[in-house]
Amino acid sequence: MTTLIFVFIAALLSVLVLTPLVRKFALAHNLVQQPTDRGSHTLARPRLGGIAPYLSFFLALTASLPL
Repeated sequence: MTTLIFVFIAALLSVLVLTPLVRKFALAHNLVQQPTDRGSHTLARPRLGGIAPYLSFFLALTASLPL
């Protein structure tokens, strides 16, 4: 049970740290979806939305292996 709590907290903290970093990276390298007439967004949105949660899960899972 303690291991599951550790993995959850590690994933939560890492996703909170990685999400703004991935967003800044996407904006700096122009990896964004530009607004169109058909879309609902009026500003450019980063296209790397799934990388931060994936990396957080991977880091938390890797950190729990020695336990």
